[in-house]
Amino acid sequence: MGRLEMVFAFQFICITIPLSAAIFPICLCIKITLCKERISAPIGGA
Repeated sequence: MGRLEMVFAFQFICITIPLSAAIFPICLCIKITLCKERISAPIGGA
């Protein structure tokens, strides 16, 4: 469950701190990476 909390934390940061233009591509990269992990390892992804 710690991983899910990390995802929420990232999204919270991305939503509440959009002031820095450098943060957006980082958030986008994180979301893409997380989605790729969920797709490539849907069963027993560690």
